[in-house]
Amino acid sequence: MDLPGIEVRMVDRCGSTNAVLLAEGKPDVLLVAEEQTAGRGRRGRRWYSAPGAGVTFSLSAAIRRPAREFAGLSLVAGVGAARPLRALGVAQAPLKLPNDLVVAGATRRSRRG
Repeated sequence: MDLPGIEVRMVDRCGSTNAVLLAEGKPDVLLVAEEQTAGRGRRGRRWYSAPGAGVTFSLSAAIRRPAREFAGLSLVAGVGAARPLRALGVAQAPLKLPNDLVVAGATRRSRRG
């Protein structure tokens, strides 16, 4: 996949796409993982995404704005992803706040470990 100005990387497995990008500190990277073993959701909840069960990714960007201006960014990102899916005919892609899409009844699974 080629996105102008964005480095796109895919990995088979990682703990958390977000943690990887934060540790690297490099802007303009889209990291996609086939399996995520230690993602974090709201209130610190763990996310596990099994291989082939979904799309797990994080996007890093350098934004020079005060943090207070980003209170609604997760929700905006979720709505921004849901709208084109619906336009493509994916009728069952409800937004699970703040920015997760659940397509065709898929559910979040956690794995203790």
